[in-house]
Amino acid sequence: GPVPEPFFGQMGHEDRVLELPSGTTLLASSELVTNQAFRFDGRPIYCTQFHPELRAEDLHIRLRAYPEYVESVSGKSVEEFATSLRESPEAESLLRRFVDTFL
Repeated sequence: GPVPEPFFGQMGHEDRVLELPSGTTLLASSELVTNQAFRFDGRPIYCTQFHPELRAEDLHIRLRAYPEYVESVSGKSVEEFATSLRESPEAESLLRRFVDTFL
């Protein structure tokens, strides 16, 4: 099928899905996390590793709340990590689009 356009999404996790369960379809990948989004075939279950509910502003708040976590997971200082954040309007629209499409 057609290859989807790339988009930015907010990530803030240490755990990752390394292998998809059987009966699932991969929906999105990134350089850092292969299984960024997937669905269970024939079931109304969709999963994301990135955070479609977060805006860059929200992640900045989390960075200030958990500076030691940021440094241990990313290997960067909070300041370094904060400068790499980008707005993610496409990812932010996913939940609204999901509700409009499926509910």
